[in-house]
Amino acid sequence: MDVMVISFMINDMKTKVLLGIIFLLGAYSAHAEFETWTNAEGKEAELDLISVTEVDGEKQGEFKMRNGKIVTLKISQLDESEGERFEKWLKDNEPEATSVFDAILDRKLIALRDGKVMRYQGKTRPKKYYLFYYTASWCPPCRKFTPKLVDFYHKHAEGEQFEVILISRDRSEEKMESYMIKAEMPWPALKKKEIAELHQEYNYSQRGIPNLVLVDLEGEVVQGSYVDGKYFGPMNVLRELEKLLAQDS
Repeated sequence: MDVMVISFMINDMKTKVLLGIIFLLGAYSAHAEFETWTNAEGKEAELDLISVTEVDGEKQGEFKMRNGKIVTLKISQLDESEGERFEKWLKDNEPEATSVFDAILDRKLIALRDGKVMRYQGKTRPKKYYLFYYTASWCPPCRKFTPKLVDFYHKHAEGEQFEVILISRDRSEEKMESYMIKAEMPWPALKKKEIAELHQEYNYSQRGIPNLVLVDLEGEVVQGSYVDGKYFGPMNVLRELEKLLAQDS
């Protein structure tokens, strides 16, 4: 098996360190993602970035070489353009948020896909908020508000800061699904038979609909359509969420 040696020159504040990185050609792990990285002197090597940390205000990456050894490189030791890849790695490997609703919602959601309602297979855990949407197809104010919520969702959902969960007041699963299809709802719905379990722990239901309730991942109400028993409507909730999303951007 051929052996290729690449000298990877690394600039340090005081010294220059010469790393001899030995690649065994063909020794490739199916789980590794080796990519070409360039140091500050323009030298290249194939490495797998496995972690990014910050030490003394400077980011540094822990890289795996093809021979299995681990090397740590500061961002200042790499080409300036490589900094963006550190940021991308941090974003792609951000820990998935957990919430008090995980056990209740996981594998109990349905959603519209290709014009049909089927088991939800998307990301069920938003980074910050849930919007529980109490609605029904027989409710005229609901039918009037739902398109506004659809527009809001398409405009703001890309950042995955929130997720809408439909809690139907329709009398049957079939009517709920028909409503989802007709309104082209892009968010998941909790199966009707699972709603009682949600309400045992977290009941945000009120006497009237449409009722939109914004909660954090701990289940605490941030803003609701009802405030101290008085109905302010779902647009009040969307305005508050829009402010919060603007603050995070």
